[in-house]
Amino acid sequence: HLVFGNIPGSAFYPEPEVRSAILHMGEIQEKYEAIGASGLTERALWKLIRAGFQNRRKMLKNTLATLPNVSGTVVQEWLQSHEYSPHARAQDIAPHHWIDLAHQFFDESA
Repeated sequence: HLVFGNIPGSAFYPEPEVRSAILHMGEIQEKYEAIGASGLTERALWKLIRAGFQNRRKMLKNTLATLPNVSGTVVQEWLQSHEYSPHARAQDIAPHHWIDLAHQFFDESA
């Protein structure tokens, strides 16, 4: 969830030309720990989340498609099956759904 929004670029060095926000991702970590020994590594989960938020103005299906073994078409199908817009961006995805999305591409037990 959003902890603090609208942080000006002057709060960073070097100063970016964008505003930032601080997010608390604890819900994702708690759910990951609760599912225990699934086929999803924590590293793979955070790799997916990081990729999604690196270009937050781009649609999720495009940002995630830059990862190996990730298909933009499959991301779009997943979004629609979870009642998200096919044009959704990383910030539109509920925290608990990130684990479900990561299972789509990185579950080693499948």
